[in-house]
Amino acid sequence: MHHAQTHALAKTLLAVVSALFAILGGGACDAPAEGEGEGEGEGGEGEGEGEGEGEGEGEGEGEGEACEDAISFPLGTAVLGDGFVVVEDIDAVDDLFGWAAASTHRRLIDDGNGGTVERFDVFALKFDMSVEGFGAWPSLALSDAIPADLAPLAFDADADFVSGSLVATDDAFVAGFTGAGAAGTLTVHQRGSANNIFLDAPGNFSMAAYVDDGVERLLVNGLGVGNVGDGENAALFGIDDTQTPQPTLALDLGVGNASGSVVVSGDRVYVARFNLTTFANDYYLLSAAALSGAFDEPPTIAPLPEATFFSAPVVLGTATLGGDLVIIEGDANFRPARLAVVPTVDTDGVLSAGEPQSILSFDRCTTPTFVTQLGDDVLVGLDRFGAQVIVQLQRAAP
Repeated sequence: MHHAQTHALAKTLLAVVSALFAILGGGACDAPAEGEGEGEGEGGEGEGEGEGEGEGEGEGEGEGEACEDAISFPLGTAVLGDGFVVVEDIDAVDDLFGWAAASTHRRLIDDGNGGTVERFDVFALKFDMSVEGFGAWPSLALSDAIPADLAPLAFDADADFVSGSLVATDDAFVAGFTGAGAAGTLTVHQRGSANNIFLDAPGNFSMAAYVDDGVERLLVNGLGVGNVGDGENAALFGIDDTQTPQPTLALDLGVGNASGSVVVSGDRVYVARFNLTTFANDYYLLSAAALSGAFDEPPTIAPLPEATFFSAPVVLGTATLGGDLVIIEGDANFRPARLAVVPTVDTDGVLSAGEPQSILSFDRCTTPTFVTQLGDDVLVGLDRFGAQVIVQLQRAAP
């Protein structure tokens, strides 16, 4: 299996792993693994298979009852870290195991007093590459509207792997998938229409959007988009027009690396590659301004920072919180272990990563299904032994 394809599978497996924990109670469930010890948590075939054999049914029943008791708590059995608070929690109005990714889109509405207030619409990318909207947070509801269909004719929901991110801009939805041999497609869907633009995008893993001087721009982490990129090595590609997308190379992530995550908050861009030598997700921190040359004529490529910002072997989701990097960190068996934020430390203008701080710690009874940013806060889906909830989290006031 190609490593970029493996990465797309990792995103899909997060929902599968969470579902298995809900169904089996986690006691007899090991996360799917290919035994290579690679990527975002692959490996560890059969670890612990013999543990607990012959211990009897009583213990298992007790564990199940303990999980059932956790359903009544908003966070289930997840442990909230010091310095973080729950702003809002609502019962999920849709099956979160059907979400390949979630996204929010900010819009301003009239407050009736001559001013404006911001609202964040919540969207989900399904595993059939349809997009459904659920209204403005936190008043989510199922919609009667026909969802946007981003799937090209060649898409096979049983064989292809949907990318782990969805971008919702003012004008478009953008998502992708990869198939055999890391062949992939990026779909740019014009909102409010049936129009799709399909671009070849081998190894596309994630995408993000940001606004630069009033222009909404896209970033795609993959092996190529359109006729840009060699289809073999990871890079960051830019698109500044969803009506007539013309991809450009923004950042070369180095020879022999697979694609990874990209998230943006303000002027900060966190972009990852999967290092095929160390088998770790290496994150780099750049400014959005540093990538602006990709949209000039002629375009220029931003230099890759000399040092990585942060590295982690198993990452199951990425977002931001108050401008800082947030990851769902997994253990060696691909189980979600915690939602953590990596604080950015400014030392005389030089930004570096501080010690990761735990926002939520997970166990077999409560597992995450997705994470995305909600303005300066973070939105996470939780499965509490079958009962699902969506939670808004932020740092506690000092």
